[in-house]
Amino acid sequence: MKKIILFILLSSLYLFAEGTLLHGLIPYKPINDKNSISGSLIFRGSVCVGKFAKVWANKYKQIYPKIKINIALKDSKSGIEALINDRANIALSSKKITIPQMHDFRLQKGYYPTEIKVALDAIIIYANKNNPIKKVSLDELDAIFSKTRKRKYKEDINNWKQLGFSDNNISIYLYKNSEGLKDFFKDSVLMRGEYKDIPDTNYLQDFNSTIKAIKDDKYAISFGEMIRDDYTVKALSVSKSYKFPYFKPTINNIVNHKYPLTRYFYIYLDIPPKQKVSQNIYEFIKFIFSKDGQRILLNQGEIPISLTQMGKEINKIEGE
Repeated sequence: MKKIILFILLSSLYLFAEGTLLHGLIPYKPINDKNSISGSLIFRGSVCVGKFAKVWANKYKQIYPKIKINIALKDSKSGIEALINDRANIALSSKKITIPQMHDFRLQKGYYPTEIKVALDAIIIYANKNNPIKKVSLDELDAIFSKTRKRKYKEDINNWKQLGFSDNNISIYLYKNSEGLKDFFKDSVLMRGEYKDIPDTNYLQDFNSTIKAIKDDKYAISFGEMIRDDYTVKALSVSKSYKFPYFKPTINNIVNHKYPLTRYFYIYLDIPPKQKVSQNIYEFIKFIFSKDGQRILLNQGEIPISLTQMGKEINKIEGE
């Protein structure tokens, strides 16, 4: 009964979020001559962004059947490299392009790539649901996960007793195929410090395996993507420092950038100066920022950017 009630509550919250976040958006209106939209959309890059970009692309192809879709996913770095070397026309990235990558692009092309913010996401700190700890600061997370402690916390944290729980060692879990996520955590929490060494048995195959491990291990902690309708683990509130307020990873706190581990997802395009983007890409961008495209985003568990921000992103491809 409790599970049924919780499912109903979570579903109601999702419907509320959908109505709020999609308010003001209009459905996508295809152009009259659908056969005039052709060519290829070649996606390379992040697996995280690729999850919903695939759905966008498949729906877009249903609207414009002559479009060819080519998607190969690895990581954010590979997407930028493919864009630089003309092996893709849409790079998918779970993190902002680096300065060296910007310079490499400019050296090759003579101008910088066009950055489009397409979604909001957050890194969530997960613990066992029976763990009484409800909140943690970035300083403490650095002391838990990093052996370099660049945030200068007073001591290394290896035992839950140091945070007010029982006298048991903290079990850190990480998972493979999450390089973009780990890089973001390394930048935002560890301040480019080094991760602690963990047993091979705690380095799991994927995110679902990690969630199961946290469910089964009372002393576990990890971080990962947002998940919906999962009551087998708990998400901790996070603060920038023990001096700052703590925020739960709610949709409202993420949209308003109050939750400290909020991030954007991006696509990068190759648009030469004084030139308009190709029509097939232009219409694709219009589609993803329509009500239809943003509903897909929500259904995939991600959070739309604000209506104001969407306007700014669309302006980047309007041309002159």
